[in-house]
Amino acid sequence: MPSIQEITASIYGSWRLALIDRRGMSWFNHSIEGFWRSFFVALLLAPLAAIMVGYQLGHAAPHIDGGRLIAIEIVSYALGWIVYPLAALFACRLMGLTAHYVSYIIVYNWSHVIPALVALPIGIAALLGLLSLGPAGTILLIVTVAVLAYRWFIARVALGADGLTAAALVALELLLELLVYMGAARLL
Repeated sequence: MPSIQEITASIYGSWRLALIDRRGMSWFNHSIEGFWRSFFVALLLAPLAAIMVGYQLGHAAPHIDGGRLIAIEIVSYALGWIVYPLAALFACRLMGLTAHYVSYIIVYNWSHVIPALVALPIGIAALLGLLSLGPAGTILLIVTVAVLAYRWFIARVALGADGLTAAALVALELLLELLVYMGAARLL
């Protein structure tokens, strides 16, 4: 588990990168230990995922088994944290970018915090009925596009990749997220 100092430094580094500041890279622990500890973000953000599962349970069709939904969401959440880093390892090998793979995944993992913090108040407002689903969906679409640009910048900076290669990695991530989501949806 990362220390409080490593957590705050990594979140700050993620924030700096979100502001298109390459110096944000200096705030991360780029060691192999930092690589493994960066997956702590999955635990850090799990309560937010649990809130969304709770919302799904409250709005699920009567024939949906709640226990099954929870189990599928837990497996999907875990897969979401495993599938892309593994696929990125193979992609980086193919593209000759393995020298910076560890740093890339460290930054990639920590970069999930900023979008979650941005989406949180929007999601809460929608859940409480303070923001209708139409405007909330539009705002979240804008946030999603910004996150894709953020991930592109991270791939460029952390891997030293060119723009097209960074875009290919972002497309790979998006494709894998959709496949995990669609696979989970089919199991319901």
